[in-house]
Amino acid sequence: MNAGANCGITASYQATIPGLMKAGYSMAEAERIIQQAVQLFMETRQEWLKTNPHAVVPLCLGACGPYGAYLADGSEYRGHYDVSDET
Repeated sequence: MNAGANCGITASYQATIPGLMKAGYSMAEAERIIQQAVQLFMETRQEWLKTNPHAVVPLCLGACGPYGAYLADGSEYRGHYDVSDET
């Protein structure tokens, strides 16, 4: 933000609900972890705005990465997710 960015991206990339649940987290815990990326941005933005009160307020953009990243088989680079059109 100090460099002039007018947005920030909450890219949790490979942190997915199914992946976190597979690692032993509950659905609620997994959702909280994903939401924390947004909360961290919002807190950082609020702190920054205290010293830059007349600045344009940077937008918060969400990004969770490609489905293939969750599969952890390189398919995010190929686009071959091994799922049917119906799925």
